Amino acid sequence: MSRLIACGKAIVAILAVAILAACQSLPSLPGLSSSTLAGVRGGIELTYVGQQILPHGFLFANTVVGGLSGIDYEAATNRYWLISDDRSEFGPARFYEANIDLTRFSKAATPGHDAIEFVSVQTLKRLDGSTFPDARTHPAQSADPESIRVHAPSGRLLWTSEGERIVRAGEPPILAQPHVWEMERDGRMLRPFVIPDKFRASASNRGIRRNLAFEGLTFTPDFLSLFVVTENALLQDGPASSTTQSSPSRLLMLDYASGQPRAEYVIEVSPIPAATVPANGAADNGIPEILALDRDRLLVLERAYVQGRGNFIKLFLVDVRGATDVSKIESLVGQSYIPASKRLLLDLSTLGIRLDNLEGMTWGPRTADGRRTLLMVADDNFNMRQIQQFLLFEVRE
Repeated sequence: MSRLIACGKAIVAILAVAILAACQSLPSLPGLSSSTLAGVRGGIELTYVGQQILPHGFLFANTVVGGLSGIDYEAATNRYWLISDDRSEFGPARFYEANIDLTRFSKAATPGHDAIEFVSVQTLKRLDGSTFPDARTHPAQSADPESIRVHAPSGRLLWTSEGERIVRAGEPPILAQPHVWEMERDGRMLRPFVIPDKFRASASNRGIRRNLAFEGLTFTPDFLSLFVVTENALLQDGPASSTTQSSPSRLLMLDYASGQPRAEYVIEVSPIPAATVPANGAADNGIPEILALDRDRLLVLERAYVQGRGNFIKLFLVDVRGATDVSKIESLVGQSYIPASKRLLLDLSTLGIRLDNLEGMTWGPRTADGRRTLLMVADDNFNMRQIQQFLLFEVRE
């Protein structure tokens, strides 16, 4: 999670069919007014449908619903799973189950939140069954939940914890490892997946950066493999994203059955898109979520925050075919490799709406005419100046 308040140059020519579609009103979800075409690129058509916004401090079952950084849809129950990145500071580390009525999304600036109905909340558990402690008092033992996914064949849930790395001169380092964990639906942890040592938090100049580790998680459509991605480069792989340079993020592929690593690829995170105001202000850009289209292609969300400018959100299509498997390369610096191809699908600033810290992304149910639905959610950092936003799109390939 970004703790701040709150590309590829080649774009494939638009097919004639897609051009015609852009000029026509498109079928929308039942019960919704006509949608707004957001983008048609690389043979993928994105149509913005509308949004919902939860009020700050929204309560459910004696918990504050905030920090929603991951979301996944379960077709078998027609429900959604959402994970909060609360590090047990506002309540126990937790996740929610919800009904979301896509027909109630609106393009209004104040669309309400009637479409979102929470139905249960569960506490995340450690392997010994205990709860995760408060990060303020036990930062090395706390969890930093970021993404959640349903393993449809078993009904179990997977989630990522970003880990922690605080290294200050003259003080003992505070190190918590990044994880991918599998759990039951009641929050009982079942097993950790095997994460290569190169990702481990350390006091030396290697491993994860603070707040730039595991965020995005997705299954391949066959549920045999999963991908997890670092938000920016590992320390030994190069610099974090800046206004002048990109950052080589590692995309780790894991085998679901064995929990073992399969491969690693590089996704080049774009430079920070604007200068801060004032000039020495805070800014970052990274990958908070990924979502598989098929075995080789992913939707990749990039989220930047620039002080004095706000949030910049872009959606990319990434293809690992032809990319180098860099799992045997301990440091990318000075090495020759081919990163995954990357193409801009949508710059969300073109939607003309306020954007916040979008971090979660899931496929939803298909529309009556067979289109996918795509739902995004923003992490409000439990900050009253931010909004907890849900955005809905229709997608056609």
